[in-house]
Amino acid sequence: MADSDIGVADSIYVSIHELIDKPEAQIEQDKQRNLKRFEANKVSYVRNLFRRLNSPRDEAMKECIKKVLERIDQIKSCYEGGVEEVYQNNNKFAEMMVIDGCFILEVIYASFKKHDSHSFFDINLVSLYVKHDLVLLENQIPFFVLEDLFRCTISLIEPSLSLVTLVLEFLEDINPFSDKKLVDNIPADTDHDHILGLLQKCYQPMDLSRAGLKFAPNKNEKSILTMEFKVSRLPFHFFLMGKPTFFMPVLTIEDYTESFFRNLIAYEQFTPATSKHITSYAFAMDCLLDSQEYVHKVIDSKVFINNLGSTKEA
Repeated sequence: MADSDIGVADSIYVSIHELIDKPEAQIEQDKQRNLKRFEANKVSYVRNLFRRLNSPRDEAMKECIKKVLERIDQIKSCYEGGVEEVYQNNNKFAEMMVIDGCFILEVIYASFKKHDSHSFFDINLVSLYVKHDLVLLENQIPFFVLEDLFRCTISLIEPSLSLVTLVLEFLEDINPFSDKKLVDNIPADTDHDHILGLLQKCYQPMDLSRAGLKFAPNKNEKSILTMEFKVSRLPFHFFLMGKPTFFMPVLTIEDYTESFFRNLIAYEQFTPATSKHITSYAFAMDCLLDSQEYVHKVIDSKVFINNLGSTKEA
């Protein structure tokens, strides 16, 4: 870092140091004032995070500040609408990033450690607030900031821990698909925009090409739009193996097909009392056939009969 940058880092360090080194009685007084209550909680949690470290607390804090300052322009560029006027100043902005980021890490880590160093009531109350706060789009912190701070703090305590795993285990309580654990669906892609982006990737549907999905015409004559998903199971030693097959209604594509569906969908959307089965079918097709590869597959499997000549037009 240049001398000027070191001066900035020292200034931010002093500011944060003064905040977290307030006497306990002063922090408790701050908590009693509604406007400062949550900010006071943040400060006590940040202080607790640095107290956990075996390495000198001052060095770890300065390293956190340094990491944020090194990427300050990159961090600001992540906020499309720009940052609030009060945070136009890089010092203030970096201070906020360090405090908010370290607060998030301490809450998550304390929850993972079963509320050590915090009262059961306090950590549960704060955790509940933070869990909901972490999935608000307007509250996102770039994930690379959390990773940098994580490496400067929690990784020094437990090097084997993964930030992604800690975050997903922490958010498990608010996962609406409770029969599937978030940690069992950790995305292979390691480049996350923020915590909300990581969460979104956990709900990504199965990669159909890797699953070896096949398409086949649905011979069910009872309903035109019936679609079925089946996995054929073939005995192989002690295992059952088979590839999934998606049985779909045969669709003949002509020049007028798009207009045909557009008007049926428009009718469904503007008539509240009608069921939305055509809209649902079109939505399912749009999700499934998101590449030329899958369009070719359904045409080759005779599910789509393309009378337009070109698969791109289909």
